[in-house]
This record gives sequence, structure tokens and C-alpha cells, in this order.
Amino acid sequence: MINMGVALSGYQLEPRVYTGTRTLVYRGERAPDNQRLDRATKN
Repeated sequence: MINMGVALSGYQLEPRVYTGTRTLVYRGERAPDNQRLDRATKN
């Protein structure tokens, strides 16, 4: 598996919260209103 990292402009991501065989899940907040975000990506 290659760790490509995830970056979303305007968001501060926390460490990965789940790693599955085909899915990565990250949690973060949108600046400046601190709106929570859960993001799943294909692995």
C-alpha cells in the first residue's frame, strides 16, 4: 500500500480514524467556522 496522504484546502485534518482493505477514513474541521467533516477515500 502506498501512503499518498490527503489534503483538502481550507480544512485541518486529524489523523486517520479507520483503515480498511479498500477505504481510508479521516476526520477534520473546516476553517474558519469549525464545521466537522468525515471523509472516506478509496484505498
